[in-house]
Amino acid sequence: MRFIPAGVRLAGVLSIISIVAACTESLDTNVGCPDLCSNQSGGIETITIDPVVLDTTVSALAGQGTENSMLVATRGDTVDSRAVIRFDSIPARYQKLVADTATTAITTVDSARIRFRIDTTGAKFPGPVTIEAYDVNTDAADSLTDAVAALFTPARLITSKTFNKDSLKDTVIIELPPSAILSRLGQRLRIGLRATSPAGSVQFRIWAVESGLLGSARGQARTRR
Repeated sequence: MRFIPAGVRLAGVLSIISIVAACTESLDTNVGCPDLCSNQSGGIETITIDPVVLDTTVSALAGQGTENSMLVATRGDTVDSRAVIRFDSIPARYQKLVADTATTAITTVDSARIRFRIDTTGAKFPGPVTIEAYDVNTDAADSLTDAVAALFTPARLITSKTFNKDSLKDTVIIELPPSAILSRLGQRLRIGLRATSPAGSVQFRIWAVESGLLGSARGQARTRR
């Protein structure tokens, strides 16, 4: 029979008591860790961070009607910029002779077109580009961009024309149906332009000068009685 001294047996008992006592302690300081004991666990805190999303419509920074150019761009989920050409008066009558003050009512439009110059510097034409013209006349103020943007609908589409990439030079001409002019005789006319391409993102600038001078965006119409 093996004899174990009483002192050794006492030391073993004290060791077990010390280990049990240590696992009942709670260390609240930064230098301690509750993982020292298997029956303790740290607290978990969940934090949700919401990203800031910007989705808004802004008007021209240079002041309405005084812009040197108008950006037309469709960049997928980043930029959607459209231009509006404003005609504040569509004549309903014309004066046949300068010396004669009599005027004649306009009843027929032979042809109508929009001609504008584009800034090819910085333009992006990935392939064929379709330019759409919309009737964006509204009683709302021109400064209310949301009201104008809401009028770019299929029902308001006047015409559209597809240009090959190589044909988009300095000057672009879009023919308008005569009815677009006849329906606005004696009134103002607002034509909104939008550009798209199945090949990708599109962007270009239209030179704009007030009163349609110097080869800027302008409209022409030939009329007769």
